Amino acid sequence: MKLPFTLICLCIPVLLFSQKDHSPTPLDESEKTQGYLNFTSFGQYFGSNGDEKTIISSVQMEHNYRLNKHLAMGLVTGVDWLDIIMAPIGANIKWLLTQNDDKSFFAGGSLGHSIPLEKMNPGQFEVIDTKGGPFVNTELGYIFPCYRGIKLYMAMGYHHQSFSFIREDWWATEVTRKISYNRFSLRIGVKLF
Repeated sequence: MKLPFTLICLCIPVLLFSQKDHSPTPLDESEKTQGYLNFTSFGQYFGSNGDEKTIISSVQMEHNYRLNKHLAMGLVTGVDWLDIIMAPIGANIKWLLTQNDDKSFFAGGSLGHSIPLEKMNPGQFEVIDTKGGPFVNTELGYIFPCYRGIKLYMAMGYHHQSFSFIREDWWATEVTRKISYNRFSLRIGVKLF
């Protein structure tokens, strides 16, 4: 996992310093104050070494409607490869801190529920049921132009997610176990529309 992360970090300066000036025209600026925004990203969650996976991969897509120059709200969906594969779905909000649409700092957050896409398999016990749980995500990031109007962004923040499973114990009783993840999040993605 260190090699892909290192390659991404090496590409960032190239992307930042190879930018052209894409100053919006007044007509473009008026069109960008409202409408659909899509943020699609690949991310990694770093943190605890007490789980099976110390680094967790994630793909997310945020479907937002821009209400004005600074505020966008919508829905987030995706796939997280935790100890089991989960599909988060929830509400999302973004606050764009600068008025320039080409380059902008932003703060964002998501809140929702994750749905398990597979059954927990600890190996030594039979699992009766796997249930999803809540997730919370906060982030700070920067949007920058790349090539032919494509805008990339980088973000870092905090991610919390949990799920539970019911298993049979040695004495044929059912025991519920809850697993929680509190991780540092690092994402890179593309802003569309």
